[in-house]
Amino acid sequence: MIHNLYIISEGGTAIYSKNFAKSTLDEQLISGFLLAIGNFAKEAVGSGLKKIEMQTGDQLHVYYDNSLKLTAAAIAGKEDHPKLLAEILKEILKQYDKIFPDRTQTATLLSKSSKFDTVVTDLLKDNTAKRNKTMFILGLLVGALLLGFLFWLFLPSLRVAIETFISRIKGLVVGPSSYFAPIHFFGIFSMQLELILIACFIPSSFLAGFLAGSRNKGKWIGVIFFFFAMSLSAITALFQQIGFLFVFMLLIYIPLVLITSITLGYLGGLLRDRSKLYPVPLEIQI
Repeated sequence: MIHNLYIISEGGTAIYSKNFAKSTLDEQLISGFLLAIGNFAKEAVGSGLKKIEMQTGDQLHVYYDNSLKLTAAAIAGKEDHPKLLAEILKEILKQYDKIFPDRTQTATLLSKSSKFDTVVTDLLKDNTAKRNKTMFILGLLVGALLLGFLFWLFLPSLRVAIETFISRIKGLVVGPSSYFAPIHFFGIFSMQLELILIACFIPSSFLAGFLAGSRNKGKWIGVIFFFFAMSLSAITALFQQIGFLFVFMLLIYIPLVLITSITLGYLGGLLRDRSKLYPVPLEIQI
């Protein structure tokens, strides 16, 4: 969520400002502050200003375009991804340069801000996505349906793995040379079970986390999916004997299932965070 947006000339004058939240910040005060801090950073460590984090968690992001000699600054929420903000600020400066290629009269540019408002609003609208309870529930439902479908899809493969394992064990000839054969066959069978579990949880958890819309929600979805999978396996066990094996699989591979589900849910939410901003809450909108 971008609360405030500023474009600043090379001389440190604010030539564009846009407030999306209830704020009385003076654009020239902000531009002067950024110029002073930026100069201090260059003198102290030889590098320009990029980001300032506030006590509330909100962030002041700064992007300087060397070719355009312009700086874009945005006050954004703590949830917004820094790389996404940098890309958006870069695009805003690019669009600003197209509309105002002549910036010799910087004093008059701020009065023409309304001409650029529509461009900024549309650009931010295309790069913003809601993260509410509805999206969280949608992520759960879609991910759960996919998880259930994949469980059903892999049932034949599971049957084949069980039958192959049983036939190999029954066909063993007792003797010194066959002591390690059961361990070998069980290792292969165990690997097949692990692959089935991973194949079920990777796409479903990832998709659910992406739809839910955030890294934190993605982690919670990963936890919920484990208990959903246990319930699904128990229901399957009522109608098919092979369902009991799913229950045992989940119990045996709890660490694998939980780590896979939570990690993929987190990565799905991270991708969403990386591709879309958070909307400005209604209570602080202008």
